[in-house]
Amino acid sequence: MERDHAHVGMLVRFGRDGEASTIARILKAHPARAKVIVIEGYEPKAVGSRWNVPYALMSPVHQATSTGASVLPNRKPRNFR
Repeated sequence: MERDHAHVGMLVRFGRDGEASTIARILKAHPARAKVIVIEGYEPKAVGSRWNVPYALMSPVHQATSTGASVLPNRKPRNFR
């Protein structure tokens, strides 16, 4: 995924090859990495933990999963001036 496609509040899936995927929500979008909070994880990535993840390891989640915490749609927030 590229930086231009990421926005705060977006659901993403991340993880390395051969590793179980983790579902998270973007909290902050920096130039090289995003700060995310884990919504669905496993042992090393507990729910609620925060990680700095490179955009190359992320992909957008298009469908909501079974947890109530991740059913919000991926909408880019409006800029109010």
